[in-house]
Amino acid sequence: MKKLTILALWALAFVLIAAPIYMNQDFHNLTLNGKPFGRAAFVNGQWAMPLQDFSRALGGNGVTLEPTLKLRGNQLTTSIEGESADHKHKDMPMGIIAVRKAGGISNNVFSANGQTWVPLADVARAFGGTFTAPPANLRPTDALTLNFAQKPDGILGFTGAGQQ
Repeated sequence: MKKLTILALWALAFVLIAAPIYMNQDFHNLTLNGKPFGRAAFVNGQWAMPLQDFSRALGGNGVTLEPTLKLRGNQLTTSIEGESADHKHKDMPMGIIAVRKAGGISNNVFSANGQTWVPLADVARAFGGTFTAPPANLRPTDALTLNFAQKPDGILGFTGAGQQ
């Protein structure tokens, strides 16, 4: 009985000490060409942004991905069903980024800490750019910045709000 009590106390101490350390997620503000784009964090050994923030940047409400995004397993794709890339619905909300053509944004979407994450390297590639990881000593108050020129072959592009 005494061994069981000691084991239970050790387990409780571990949960009280280790769980807050593990669950502590340092978010950094993420900007795209100087405009607020969402939040980013270092998760599972890579820089990523919550899928909910990515959806909001497209003008969504963060709850649903429709009509422009589709998530199947770890694949995030764009879709432009029944319309050309130049045609926009008048009642569709406008974000700082827009889908320019149908295609794959990421094959590496993952879940961690109760959220779904999109790697920033894949987001940059969807714009036709590249992502360089920030230094390891990034302070929690420092922001991450993505800067891209408008690329004609990018799956994603900027709306008027996203251009400089």
